[in-house]
Amino acid sequence: MPREQLPEANARLQTNLSMAAVAGPGLAGLIVQALGAATALAADAVSYVWSALWLGRIETPDVRPDPRPRRLLREIAEGLRVVRGNRILLAISAHGAVSSLFQSAHLAVVIVFLSRDVGLSAWAIGLLGTASLTGALTAGLTARRLGARIGQARALWGAGVLFGLAYQLYPFTGRGWALACYVAAGFFATYGVIVLNVFGLSFQQLVAPPELLGRVNSVTHTLVLGVVPLGSLLGGALATAFGTRATLQIAAAGVLASAAILVCSPLRKLRDLNDVSAGPP
Repeated sequence: MPREQLPEANARLQTNLSMAAVAGPGLAGLIVQALGAATALAADAVSYVWSALWLGRIETPDVRPDPRPRRLLREIAEGLRVVRGNRILLAISAHGAVSSLFQSAHLAVVIVFLSRDVGLSAWAIGLLGTASLTGALTAGLTARRLGARIGQARALWGAGVLFGLAYQLYPFTGRGWALACYVAAGFFATYGVIVLNVFGLSFQQLVAPPELLGRVNSVTHTLVLGVVPLGSLLGGALATAFGTRATLQIAAAGVLASAAILVCSPLRKLRDLNDVSAGPP
């Protein structure tokens, strides 16, 4: 695929994911409110079966690579070597890991915070989540034009800053009009994370050698998702010690601090994907 089409392709994929993310929380809240948590879990399980049936309808022939001996540890080392050897890939992966750690701490306590501290019902929490996720849908529709206007590299590190700043609003959530803090935080946070995904993936696909792209992608996902259990434990421990609102404040500070990884990286001196065409920085 030509490099100029990478942001467009990734934006379309993220738009599809955003539409599902917007519909999910509200529907879940309605099911829990009307039929109970057990029924909601059953409906979630059925949705995976439904998804598998649709995947089975894909008719595009599967191109299988030539068989060759697989050495897992060597392939992992190759992926790590590529990520470590390129400052852009390293910055994107490191930011993803650090922000994921504190985001997981946030997610571990935010539902408890909304339910116990703010006093919302399951339906209201679902509706609040749906409203806040409209930022993701907006980002999927506008990310490509944003990159074309200000530059993909600037959009990438700018989205990291926006993502961190948005989290500062979550701890101010309260009853009544203070619920707007949660909606605004969610809108800008989900907008930022989708832009991060669109241009982060585009840079990764551009910079990584094609034959090693799968390994680089695996390493990046392992770093980002591998810290999720640690973040959840951190969130639970902080909430036990200091309370849920204080935990949201600490998590917000961590997410914002992680933006410095992108701002201080070579991305700050670039504008577009084409700026790395001569070779990885």
